[in-house]
This record gives sequence, C-alpha cells and structure tokens, in this order.
Amino acid sequence: MKLNRLSLLLLLNFSGLLFGKNLSILSSGSINNIELLDVYLHEYNGNSIAIIPGGLGGTNFVDISDPTDLQVFGSYPAQYCDFGRLYAWSAKMSIAYGAGRDCGIHVVDFSNIEQPVLVNTIHDNTYEDNVRYEHTSVREDLMFASRHQFGIEIFNIDNPEDPQKIVSYPTDNAWATLAIGPYLYVADGAFGIKVLEISTPVIPSLVAEIETSGTAKDVDIFGNYLFVAVGAAGVDMFDISNPEDPVFVD
Repeated sequence: MKLNRLSLLLLLNFSGLLFGKNLSILSSGSINNIELLDVYLHEYNGNSIAIIPGGLGGTNFVDISDPTDLQVFGSYPAQYCDFGRLYAWSAKMSIAYGAGRDCGIHVVDFSNIEQPVLVNTIHDNTYEDNVRYEHTSVREDLMFASRHQFGIEIFNIDNPEDPQKIVSYPTDNAWATLAIGPYLYVADGAFGIKVLEISTPVIPSLVAEIETSGTAKDVDIFGNYLFVAVGAAGVDMFDISNPEDPVFVD
C-alpha cells in the first residue's frame, strides 16, 4: 500500500495477537519517508532504535525505548540511490548497513541519531551486469549480504566502518539471511531455504535445503521455530530443533 507523508502507526499492543480486533495503538509519530519497506529493531546505548526505510525519501531513525512515546529523530536520504531508497538494514553498535541494490551497501554512523552520516559504501564491479545488494544481516563481527543469483557475501566487521569481504557463497536467488549460532539461514527465492554451517566463516558449508510453499523472501526465528515469508503463499513455519534437519510444521 502506498502511503503519503503519514503518521506512522508504529507500535501496537500485541496482547491479543491472535485476534486482530484486539490490537491497539500505543503511540504514533510523523515520519518523512513514504512507501515503507521494512523495520529493523536495534539496541544501542541503552535505547531501542527502529530503522525504517522508505521507497521514497530515505530512511528514518526512531527511538522506541518508551513505546508509549516514540521519538522520530534523524533521517538518512541516501542521495546516491534512486529515490533515496535503501531496502533493508542491519546494525552493529552505532553503525548501520543499508542494502541499496545496484547502489551498493551504505555504511552509516548514527551515533548522533539526529544526524546519521555516511562513512563508507560497498560496491562490487567484478561483474558486467548489475549485482544487487538486496539485504544485510549482522551477527557479532560478521555481516551477511544477499545478492540474488550472485550469492551471499560474508564480511568481517571488526572495524564496523570498514567491512572486509572474506568469502562468497553461491546461491540461486538469495533475498535475505539470518544467522543464529553457527548456522546461517538463507531465503533463496523459489529454491526455498538453504542452511549453512558457518562456525568457520571462511568455509561455509551447506547442511540442509528446505522446500517452501512459495518464494522465500525473508526469514525470522523464534525459539526453535523458523518462519519464512513466502510471498502470496503466506508464511511457512519449520521446527529447527535440529538445524540440519528442519521439519515443516504448517
């Protein structure tokens, strides 16, 4: 749904999660981007931060430490990307990584949340065709970048402002990743989920492949369950008590 300069209904009371009519708005705030694409939640310096990219107008940084009184602070326009558009974010400490498809990954310092600053841009001109960075995710000192048919790239972010690529892993159509412990879950489009063992990040190894009911575009984990966004087919749920042998639940 396309949204014009809106008051974002950002935080909901999920006490009645199973029954939509019981949801209630806790607070709202005006933001200056439109066509919202994602929300990334991050803890930094004792505060809870929501990083919210828009299809037009850039990315907003919102303090949601008090869910009844959210504070919309800085924005990052990504002036070198079409329409200021960055599709997905992740962060380590005060450094955020925004995937901008063919305009690369923007590395942004938001230690001053009112004025996020670009400190680096990751590009790869190895290939003749556009190689699109669709999504980033972070676990400790590693950052994972999804590049569709060009695979997954793993970066060392010991120095968060200057990521160093350590390895690429081939995929069919990587949309997103999520690392938990020694495993990396890859949403691989029409090819389902790939599970990689990454205890030695420079040598990732495939340990499982999961067929999904639709095109796998995003992943999340709660407890021992993996949730996969599969487009119009909805959401698939898998038991990953044994990550190397996932079991379809519903």
